[in-house]
Amino acid sequence: MLLAQNAKALASVGYMDTRFGRYGHEHTDFSLRFLRAGFGGVRVLWNGEMHNRFYLMDSGIELKEAKSSGQKADLERNANLLTALEKEPIYRSAWNNEEEKRDFLQEFGAGFFEMEAPPLAGTVFNADSYLSLNPDISHSGWDGFAHYIEHGLRENRKF
Repeated sequence: MLLAQNAKALASVGYMDTRFGRYGHEHTDFSLRFLRAGFGGVRVLWNGEMHNRFYLMDSGIELKEAKSSGQKADLERNANLLTALEKEPIYRSAWNNEEEKRDFLQEFGAGFFEMEAPPLAGTVFNADSYLSLNPDISHSGWDGFAHYIEHGLRENRKF
């Protein structure tokens, strides 16, 4: 399965949950959180039960059987975790503890200073407004959001 989302959807949902560990259901949780946030499909109440209906596209890709390295115990543990996480907020951070945070930031380098206080947390980035406030960027042909992430944030540009 391929999950394609936009920046607004990713800002609403966050990251894949690291508590799933090695095998099973981490993609299910990620997809269901998009659905709960109103992206990628609808939730339908039918005969007293909630059903998830995803928007799908036929890609023409043929699936073939493949060997799995997953273990039944991992799958069962993650199935239980999936059920427990249904009651948690939709957004997930990139880490769940200080050790994971250190590893994440170390892997991605010093450029991720904004993870301490994400600059767009709780807001929707308006690219049209950004380009209006920054005509030099508008005239350059840059995509507004891409410019803000790559340069505007560090230049303290308004959006």
